[in-house]
This record gives sequence, C-alpha cells and structure tokens, in this order.
Amino acid sequence: MKKDEFKFRISKELKDLLNSKSQEANMNSSEFLRQFISSSNINVKINNKKDLKELIWNINKIGVNINQLSHGLNYSIQLEKLDSYNYKNLINKLIIIENQLDSILEKEF
Repeated sequence: MKKDEFKFRISKELKDLLNSKSQEANMNSSEFLRQFISSSNINVKINNKKDLKELIWNINKIGVNINQLSHGLNYSIQLEKLDSYNYKNLINKLIIIENQLDSILEKEF
C-alpha cells in the first residue's frame, strides 16, 4: 500500500521528458518513477577517500579468501577428495566471483 508522499522540483524540460517517457511506457509519471527506481542500477560514486580505501581493503580480503579456496580445491583434487565435475564447477564459480569483484573496482576508478 502506498501511503507516503514524496515531492521534488524539476525543470520544465525534465518534467516534459518524464511525461514523454512515462507515456511511451503506458504509465503515469508516478508508476514510471517507481518502476525506474526499483529496477535501475545506479552507480554510486564514493567521494570519501576513507570509504574508498575501506572498499578496496574489503575487496582485497575477499580476493585473499578466493585464493585460499582455490588452493583448498586444488589440494582436494590432488587427494582425490573431490571429483572433476564438482572441482570445475566450484572453480568456475570462484572465477565468476573474482570477475564481479574486478568489475566493482573498475567502476570505481
């Protein structure tokens, strides 16, 4: 149930653009904005260097954990405690996580 109201000011040009886009989507402007807010991925830029350093530190720690997991998986496959299918599946998941972390860092710089 929608009971909270939110008001803001925009220029005439932005209002016209909002109306145009919401009409194209067959929605009123409120529906359009709600849909946009709930489904949009907006990159938030960090202006605070302390926060940025903390983010980098945390991502590096996650990278260390990924390396430790990779080492454990490699060791398990050598001891034949893990079958080839599960090994490849887990390694692929670690690679996906690592790629996502890399993309986070790329967005920040």
